[in-house]
Amino acid sequence: MIVEPDFLDHWKTRMLARLLKDERAPIYVLRLWAHCQQRKTDRFTGWNPDVLASVCRWDSDGSTLWEAMGKTFIRLEGEEVVVHGWADTNAALISAWTNGRMGGRPKASKSTQPKPVDNPPVNPSKTDRQSDRVEKSREDREDSLAGKPVREKKPKAQRPRNEILDALVACCGGDPLQTTKAGWSQAATALSDIRQVAPDVTADTIREKPIVTGKQIGRAHV
Repeated sequence: MIVEPDFLDHWKTRMLARLLKDERAPIYVLRLWAHCQQRKTDRFTGWNPDVLASVCRWDSDGSTLWEAMGKTFIRLEGEEVVVHGWADTNAALISAWTNGRMGGRPKASKSTQPKPVDNPPVNPSKTDRQSDRVEKSREDREDSLAGKPVREKKPKAQRPRNEILDALVACCGGDPLQTTKAGWSQAATALSDIRQVAPDVTADTIREKPIVTGKQIGRAHV
């Protein structure tokens, strides 16, 4: 059974307490609602003020409770006493009772269609359209490339040769055209040592009269 959070301060509850001059009015309503849940209905036939007073355990005159409840929590529909609003508030509970009498919630029907074994058929028209778009895009790309001039790769500019280093490598038995990077580094170091003692050294000087330093440039390194 669902009881709304504002039940105690609801205007109907406060009105019932004022009409009965009794702050225990919410208890009488809860007993009436509990009776509805026990009987699984909000409609009762053959009720009178004494029956209502007995259900709610009202000890005073039954007519007083009957009249006050009629202005707040019950209404008369012919020979039936209807507990006003209880069915709406407890709609989920009533639905569960109804499904229970019918054997429970209806089960979802199982599909009788067989499961597909093969792959779904391909839409030929759709596939053809996609192929046409791809082919047209490729042709457009080829046409656009055909109109553009082909760029020729420019040869890399060669660094000017250092005649003094070439002469130094040759004097040490190396080939300037086949010298490795490590060999050129060794030759540059040797030339630096030479210039410390002969600042005006030239390639011809090295060829005619090699200047030997403490470091030797071997064939394996140049």
